[in-house]
Amino acid sequence: DMTQVLTGAADATISAVVLSFNASRQLDRCLGALSQALDELGTGNEVLVFENGSADGSAEVLRQWAQRR
Repeated sequence: DMTQVLTGAADATISAVVLSFNASRQLDRCLGALSQALDELGTGNEVLVFENGSADGSAEVLRQWAQRR
């Protein structure tokens, strides 16, 4: 079962896609760096994360990250 976390605007000009499986320890740093780089471009953007049923709490990390954005 794949879940999707979307942040960004509907009028995004850049879409970044991240695939995640048991990556809870790396997600926060990865998404933070990716978001910072996209924001520095000054264009509309979105980040799509596909979490594929991880057993390490990745989905919860993604939910928390999306709430902070």
